[in-house]
Amino acid sequence: HKLYRRAIYYWVIINSKLHPHNKRCDNCEEFFNDGIEEHQKALKSGVIIPQANDKGLIQLQNKGILKEVEPNAFYTIAELSHSRAVLLPKAIQFLNDLSNLYYSNCKKYNINYIPFEITSLTRSQESVYKLQETNANAIENSPHLYGKTFDVSYGLFNKNIKQLNLFI
Repeated sequence: HKLYRRAIYYWVIINSKLHPHNKRCDNCEEFFNDGIEEHQKALKSGVIIPQANDKGLIQLQNKGILKEVEPNAFYTIAELSHSRAVLLPKAIQFLNDLSNLYYSNCKKYNINYIPFEITSLTRSQESVYKLQETNANAIENSPHLYGKTFDVSYGLFNKNIKQLNLFI
C-alpha cells in the first residue's frame, strides 16, 4: 500500500511537470513528502469526528466549530463537487498565514502575485464514497474528513515557473 502511494506521488510529480528533472520544481521530494502517514499524524488532535453526510458538516458550521472559507484576493476556491468550503479555525489561520507569506515573498522578489486555487476542503464520509467511484486516489479515511485539510492546484502556475517555485 505504501509503495502504491509513492508510485502515485511520483506519477503526479512527473506528469505535472513538477519533477526536478523537468526543471520545474527545485527540491520537490523535500517539499512534497506529505503522504497519508504524515496527514494521519497531524490529525491526532484538534479535529472533528468524520461526519456521515453534508448535514453533519452544516451542523458543525452552525455550531461555530467549522468556519466557512471564502475566496479573497489571495486565493480562489474552485467549484467544489466533493467537499464543502469549511475548515476548523486553526486550519483557516494556517491558510491565511500561507497566503500572506506567499504574497510577501512575491513582493520581496518583485514577482507578480497570482492567487492560488483551492480545489478541495472538508468532506463527509458520503462525499468520500462518491469520490472513490471516480478517483483512484481517494481513500476511505481521507484527511479531508477532519476539518484540517485543503488541496491547492498548481495548474495556475504551469507557465509561471518562478511563481510556482516561490509558492512551494
